[in-house]
Amino acid sequence: MTGHRIAPGFAALSLIESYWEALRGADLLPDRADVDPRGIDAALDFAFIAERTPDGAQFRVAGAHLVALMGRDARRAPVPLLFRQEDRLRFARIVEEVCTMPATCILRLRAQGDGTGRILDARMNLLPLRDDNGKVERLLGCFVALGQVGAAPRQFSILDQMIQKIEPGAEAAEMARAITRGEDPTAAGSIGGTGFAAPATPFDRKGAPVARPHLRLVKSDD
Repeated sequence: MTGHRIAPGFAALSLIESYWEALRGADLLPDRADVDPRGIDAALDFAFIAERTPDGAQFRVAGAHLVALMGRDARRAPVPLLFRQEDRLRFARIVEEVCTMPATCILRLRAQGDGTGRILDARMNLLPLRDDNGKVERLLGCFVALGQVGAAPRQFSILDQMIQKIEPGAEAAEMARAITRGEDPTAAGSIGGTGFAAPATPFDRKGAPVARPHLRLVKSDD
């Protein structure tokens, strides 16, 4: 995606969600170690990776858009600093639900005037990841606020949320049904198997082949 630019509006959220879906394939969740920033190059300014904490989450990696909104280096900053005080506990509960269910979440947000009357409408999505120990303690996310940032830091109210429980990919779900039927899920024909034939190449929502990244971004403190 190098050199591509995202369309105006909230397109970055869809791009990052599509990347997350491609990473997980037939699995329930993708691994943090599989996330390669080159796969979301066009949306990096809006992307973040966060670690779950008792108070919600803490940024581990965050794009330039979040830095502008917070008016500070977002690395290691608590994610709830983006929200008004009265919504921080609500955000912590949302993160808890996303990680324990597990589920995806889209938040509709708004920041009131910054002294100049600038109101920002925003969206945030939260997509769970497994950490190196297989626990759901990481989040891949995207935060997009429309309009001029104005005086930072900006703090947002949560207008509403949409939480959706994650289901296994189609292949994993069919394997589970095959086992329930007492069939060998690896046998040709039980799940539309192809014997020794090479597996089909997965496609993204636009019909382009999706390849898992061969190189991974490794950070010693993540």
